[in-house]
Order: sequence, then structure tokens, then C-alpha cells
Amino acid sequence: MQTQHRFDFASIGISPRSLNLNDMKENPQSLFQQKVRQYIRAHLKNPNFGIEHLMAEFKLGRTRFFLRFRKVFGVTPNDYIRITRLEKAALMLRMNQFSVAQIATEVGFTNPAYFTKCFRQHYGITPSEYQKKPK
Repeated sequence: MQTQHRFDFASIGISPRSLNLNDMKENPQSLFQQKVRQYIRAHLKNPNFGIEHLMAEFKLGRTRFFLRFRKVFGVTPNDYIRITRLEKAALMLRMNQFSVAQIATEVGFTNPAYFTKCFRQHYGITPSEYQKKPK
């Protein structure tokens, strides 16, 4: 007589109802990637948001989380969070409705000077120059 073994999805933090098999067929890491992106976007405004929050949310230790994150995204979690903040800031700068300091705060930077430094490193120009640049 053959015994049937059932896999316990809850043991790895996945609800069977939220599991999308089509996503897993396309890319086994896409579910992780999608959930990480959603979580980061939802907490982007929080200046204290960081990798500790992500590790706790996904119930992974530091080493395992870093390895998995880097494999899926190709950059460190801190770099990805900063890049995501800067990309959102660039979109807001294009709308030309807020000051640079307001946008910096809105995307989770507490210091506008540090925001400007990061923005210049990423885009090669200051946020003010980017905002004035023709669309």
C-alpha cells in the first residue's frame, strides 16, 4: 500500500490559494520577485524601511535572504530599495508638482542633500536639473 505525502505550503510561508502555478512555470523566482516588489512599493515612504523588514516579512535569515535576493534581482537589497526610491522620485520630478525636498521625503529620504547625492550618482544630474529637463 502506497502512502500519500502532502506538501505543507504553510511551512514555507505560501498559502495554496495565493499560489499561481502559471507564474511558477514562467520563472520559479517570479513569485518571490513579485511579492518583494509589492512589499517595497508599499513601504517606500517609510525612511526606516530596510532589509530587516524584508527578512522578517519573508521569514528568511540574513544570509539566505541576501543570496536569494541577489540571485533574483542581481543587486543587493539596499541597492534595490534605493534604486526603487530614486525611480519613483524621477517620476514625481517629471510631474513638476512638488519641490525636491518634498519628493525626497515622499520617497523615504530624510535628508534632501543625501537624496541629491544619490540621485546624481544614479542619473548623472541633480534632481533640480532633471526636473527642468524637457520631457
